[in-house]
Amino acid sequence: MARGVLDTVGADVSVSVTGVGGPGPEEGERSGTVFISVSSHCGVRTVRNQFPGSQSEVLGLTTVHALRHLKNLLLES
Repeated sequence: MARGVLDTVGADVSVSVTGVGGPGPEEGERSGTVFISVSSHCGVRTVRNQFPGSQSEVLGLTTVHALRHLKNLLLES
């Protein structure tokens, strides 16, 4: 998804997330399993996370971590 954004809209960097917010498992993954990808023209980095908590807590942690990964990508560029 992150790479698709670059190709589709011509962005320099992108971030995408997918996963299982809860309350239960989905498609063989536990609740709180989140994949975060950041992308630039140099490549794509994807990280698998396992966040604890309720749906809203998982969403909050996902947002914070996605922004942190994006910040790190920008600092490396």
